[in-house]
Amino acid sequence: MFKIKQYVSRRFCLGCLGCCRYNSNSSIWAPALLDEEKKVLGLEKLEPVVYRQAYICCFLNPETNLCKIYKRRPWECRLYPFLLNSYNNKIYLSLDLNCPDIKDKTNTKGFKSYVNYLIQYFRKPSVVNILNRNRLVFHSYPVDAVINLAEIEI
Repeated sequence: MFKIKQYVSRRFCLGCLGCCRYNSNSSIWAPALLDEEKKVLGLEKLEPVVYRQAYICCFLNPETNLCKIYKRRPWECRLYPFLLNSYNNKIYLSLDLNCPDIKDKTNTKGFKSYVNYLIQYFRKPSVVNILNRNRLVFHSYPVDAVINLAEIEI
């Protein structure tokens, strides 16, 4: 399965009430599963569930804010707040501007280093091959909600 360093710390994620919550049961913000993840999880896709008049990931425990499958969480969850954005017939490494952990970090050396790490990561032939077989992870996000950081050749 995909191995990737996560940018946002687990500690921060546990205190945030943003991720894993959606406005609809078919939100583009809900992660798509890679074919390899479908086999491991025994699911075709993640189906959000209703919780307090909203939708949440089926693996989120809303009382503790913990992921029930954290060690096996989908690749898109590990990548977040970075996204693969389909825009103008190209794929971009993008950043979700709604993530509160990222707001003051975009000009830091650590952030720029991590973006470079991701660019190199997406150049690996093994990653390119998996992404070519799993085009569902490319979403078209609202232009006012993300920043395109770099074009990714897939």
